Amino acid sequence: MKNIIALTCCCIALSAQIPLSVTVDESVIIKKADNKLIGHNLEWTAMYLNPSNGVLIPGTTELHPDVMKLLLGIPLPVSRISGTTSQEIHWKKAVGPLADRAEQKLADWERGGIKRAFGPVEWVRFSRTMDPSVQLVWCINMFESPEDAADLAEFFTGDGTSNPNGGENWAAKRIAYGLSEPVTNMIWELGNELDGIEYYKKWPSPKKYTDACKAVIAAVRTADPKARFAAFAATLSTLSQYKQIYGGTWDIWHKAVLREFGGDIDYVVFHPYYGSAPSVYMSIHERRYLDTIRNDIKAVTGSDRIKIFLSEYAFWPEQEDPDKPWQQSWYRTHSLEGCLADAEWINRMVSRPDVTLGSRHCLGGSSAGPWALIYFDRGAQKHYLTGIAEIFTMFNVPLTANGNVVQCVAEGEKADLSKKKCLVTASAVTVPQGLALLIVNRDPENARALSFAAKQEYRLVSETLFTSDSVDDVNSATAQPLVKKTKAVSDKGTFASYVIPAKSFIILTLARK
Repeated sequence: MKNIIALTCCCIALSAQIPLSVTVDESVIIKKADNKLIGHNLEWTAMYLNPSNGVLIPGTTELHPDVMKLLLGIPLPVSRISGTTSQEIHWKKAVGPLADRAEQKLADWERGGIKRAFGPVEWVRFSRTMDPSVQLVWCINMFESPEDAADLAEFFTGDGTSNPNGGENWAAKRIAYGLSEPVTNMIWELGNELDGIEYYKKWPSPKKYTDACKAVIAAVRTADPKARFAAFAATLSTLSQYKQIYGGTWDIWHKAVLREFGGDIDYVVFHPYYGSAPSVYMSIHERRYLDTIRNDIKAVTGSDRIKIFLSEYAFWPEQEDPDKPWQQSWYRTHSLEGCLADAEWINRMVSRPDVTLGSRHCLGGSSAGPWALIYFDRGAQKHYLTGIAEIFTMFNVPLTANGNVVQCVAEGEKADLSKKKCLVTASAVTVPQGLALLIVNRDPENARALSFAAKQEYRLVSETLFTSDSVDDVNSATAQPLVKKTKAVSDKGTFASYVIPAKSFIILTLARK
């Protein structure tokens, strides 16, 4: 039986329907389903520099109730404190009473230093409010000393009684500042994109980086012996400069990391920013970069224990008109086009056993570029969510159902993951009722006539659809065209076919017959 969701009948009828075959084998388990692919980055300046962007009440260190009311319910399984400013901030100046904090200037465009209201304590408090079981990721400022990193580990993980590093009892200070429970599940990321040309004088070779990392790892473990670490592979924006800067190809960086201290890390970090230009097709990110990193992990270390952490990912909007500022194209990151690009990327990663953590850049604030999940309309004096929030809440349901990602093969026009212009992806996750089928169709013109096959027989019980009239549609303070719509289905027949609308992300929940 062909199921056509009522609210999109007109759109489907007006577009061509291209055949799409999806075959699921529930007996082939790829990995345990987990929502830790759909985390978010928080960037130091973006979270509080401008009160309209921040999550704090202006002039205080308290969470803003209106902002939190809007954000609560959005999954935050991973919270990474990130970005270029992670290599600028001095954490000791951002703790304690706000009046006592020292001013810091973190970016060239800041007019001067300010007292950072959103510091380590506020980050943890915000993240745990969003999700009490959140995985926290601190990007260590590699321009500070190893001793500073050791003190930070004591600050987060200590019990306030022991003082492993001597001197200041930083854990006791954390408790005094209102964060009574230690942070025992931290992942420590060893710097952010330090292979860029702007850092060349500090890190003129991978060895300089690996030597610095060894010192920091040893220091952190004085306070947190079980600390977990992540080290970055080549930064995407500098791949073309590797021969000029380092005299080799991009893979020399992560190979040096794996050789020098692979036994001390749990993750290799990569930052994919994808778009429609040939150099950033998703298939290239997977085949050229992720597959290479995965294979090198096994080749250098002899096992696949180390996993890949996509600690920044997002859609990169091309400049539509070279005579106009790039900022005029920024809306594309959270238009329907950008939302579906993020959905396809996540859908691809769902079925990769080597990729286990992810944090999209970024949750809030225009000062971190065009990628925010939450914005503030100055005219309406109102916060609003972009369609990215809907994408993440959709993925969160099947990924937290205590099931497994199982083998799912999609075949049809522009459904080959290895091809540059793939537009259709599918994944399958077992859920208590039976199966969740996740399909992203980025094709702006054509629907897909789905034919479905699996080892077991199923019936369709619900469908959740995310789409809109145009790929340029965006949410605003006054209009929200990008919302998911869920519909229960009372169909007792065997599920075998369906029409997937053009430019859509859809989750079909199937019950075992």
